[in-house]
Amino acid sequence: MIKISKGLDLPISGSPSLDISDEPKVSSVALLSNDYVGMKPTMFFKEGDHVNCGEKIFEDKKNKGVFYCAPGSGLIKAVNRGDKRKFISIEIDLDKSSTTLVVGENGAGKSTMLDALCFGLFQRPFRNIKKDQLINSINEKECIVEVEFTVGQKDYKIIRGIKPNTFEIWCDGDMLNQDAAQRDYQKHLEQQILKLNFRSFTQVVILGNASFVPFMQLRARHRRQVVEEILDIEIFSKMNLLFREKQKNQDELIKQTDFNYQLVDNKIEDKKKYIDDISNRSKDLADSKKAELDKGITDIANYQEDVKKVKIEIAELQKQVLD
Repeated sequence: MIKISKGLDLPISGSPSLDISDEPKVSSVALLSNDYVGMKPTMFFKEGDHVNCGEKIFEDKKNKGVFYCAPGSGLIKAVNRGDKRKFISIEIDLDKSSTTLVVGENGAGKSTMLDALCFGLFQRPFRNIKKDQLINSINEKECIVEVEFTVGQKDYKIIRGIKPNTFEIWCDGDMLNQDAAQRDYQKHLEQQILKLNFRSFTQVVILGNASFVPFMQLRARHRRQVVEEILDIEIFSKMNLLFREKQKNQDELIKQTDFNYQLVDNKIEDKKKYIDDISNRSKDLADSKKAELDKGITDIANYQEDVKKVKIEIAELQKQVLD
């Protein structure tokens, strides 16, 4: 192992050429055993697997913890071995999609590119800053962002600006109808074209430590939105909302029906009490009248006896007068 403590300055004059040559694009890369003398790999992948650039693809058996990473992203085309299964090379067919690396010092504008992308698509920056901070601080106007992308066979271009406010959606060279309100226009972009909202876009498409929130730290409803948009199953949330609304209406109907039932039941109890009260009163009145009637009959009988006695006394008095 060679240790360098103070570095080494190479006495080379001149500077590298800044010309870009039109060389054929590299379609495959490989790791060769001859470049690593004495190394015996422990493979983490097999032929046909996809690896990402910089991902660990094998470890040195003799030196645990020494990993060898993929020099590019793509499919593992072959793991070539010689006699006694000696490792010779591993070949990777690179992905056809191009990759652009943007580097720069702090303040060079790397995060501003993400802010511009998110603003162009979702009318809000990637970082937690105000939209007014996106405007050029020198002329303080004419902030324009254009985003071009392809979905299927259609080419789209989104133009959005501040001072003046501009929002246009172009598809295959034709601007989409702008008669709808800006909110509906934005909803069409997110739901019909991108099929992603800002939260899903910053969870799946672009990641950054400026405003990134880990998936498990999102609120439950936000996690559900992200998963539903990725799997294109928003219909189940809509069905769930409709079901909850119907359930709420049913609960209200049950409460109202129960209230009406209690009201009717109370009325029935009141009527029963009234009938029982009337019945008791009628019985008491009947008993009272019967007692008065019996008393009257008794009084009549007594009066009749008194009349008989008076008649007898009158007869006796008349007899005495005649005598």
